[in-house]
Amino acid sequence: MKPRRGVALILILAVILAVVFVANIALVLISSQSRLTHHQVSRIQAFYAAQAGINYALERIRQGDSEWIPIDDSGANTRDRYICREAGPPSNCTDPVNDVIDDLLPLSVREVNINIGAAGSGVGGSIRRVTATADYTY
Repeated sequence: MKPRRGVALILILAVILAVVFVANIALVLISSQSRLTHHQVSRIQAFYAAQAGINYALERIRQGDSEWIPIDDSGANTRDRYICREAGPPSNCTDPVNDVIDDLLPLSVREVNINIGAAGSGVGGSIRRVTATADYTY
C-alpha cells in the first residue's frame, strides 16, 4: 500500500481554484452587462431628450417666437438653440435669453442642440426642418 498523504489537499486546492475561476468569469460577465445596460439607458435618455427638444422648438415656432425662427427664411439659413443642464462652459448654453437651462434633463444628458432650418427646408418644400442632437455621457 502506497502512502496517499497530500492527495486530499491537492484535490481541495484544485476545487477551490476552479470555483475562483468560475466566480471570476461570472463577475466579468456581470460587470460587462452592467456597463452595457448603463450605456443603453443613457442613449435612450438622450434620444428622448432630443425628441423633447424638437417638440419644444416646434411649439416656440408655432407661437411665432422670432428668436427661434431663422432670420432669413429665403436662404439656407439655420438657427441653433440649446437646452442644457447648466449655463456656460463646457456646454454651449451661453445665451441666457434664447438658450434654455433645464435642470430636469437626465444626468447623462449634458445638452441638446436644436437646429431650425429656413422655411421650405423640410420635406415637400413647405415645411421647416428641425433637428436635434443630444450630447450625453455614459
